[in-house]
Amino acid sequence: MPRQVFDYDPPDRFVAGTVGEPGSRTFFLQARSGTQVTSVALEKAQVAKLNKLRGSRDAAAVEASLKTLRAASEDGKTDLMPPILDAVRAYATLGEICGVMREVFGEYRALAIV
Repeated sequence: MPRQVFDYDPPDRFVAGTVGEPGSRTFFLQARSGTQVTSVALEKAQVAKLNKLRGSRDAAAVEASLKTLRAASEDGKTDLMPPILDAVRAYATLGEICGVMREVFGEYRALAIV
């Protein structure tokens, strides 16, 4: 996706927000100056980059690195940084890395006292 630069010096109005239900939201930026309005959907560009990354990486290396991370997490004695860095070098996404660790360790839930 080519980079585009829009010049608003300064904009009359600038909005950053989301549209849609949780889980299917689109993030956007909008700038307005006079009659000129520019809206940019951020999520679509990021999803396109992520799909391109997933299509070009070595899937077997990603799976192997995540399997090693899971084993180290379950071990409880192993330093997790080396397997995390190996997963990053294999182009595992942050979501994939955190997903493995979330499955092993669970997710923190703050105690709500009313």
